[in-house]
Amino acid sequence: MYRRWAWSLAGDTGRDPASEHRRLMELALERDVDAAVAALEEHIKRASLVLQRWALQIGRA
Repeated sequence: MYRRWAWSLAGDTGRDPASEHRRLMELALERDVDAAVAALEEHIKRASLVLQRWALQIGRA
């Protein structure tokens, strides 16, 4: 649900989830643990950060 909110409420439309998932898969298959962990953290944190920024903006309105 948070992903839908990030997209619809906060306007996080410049994202390409399919490419992000493909990159995560490639890094896992390459067994590049450090890069895979970094990419996964970025992937997970992005929606929450976008929603937090949106909530702060709404709170100031």
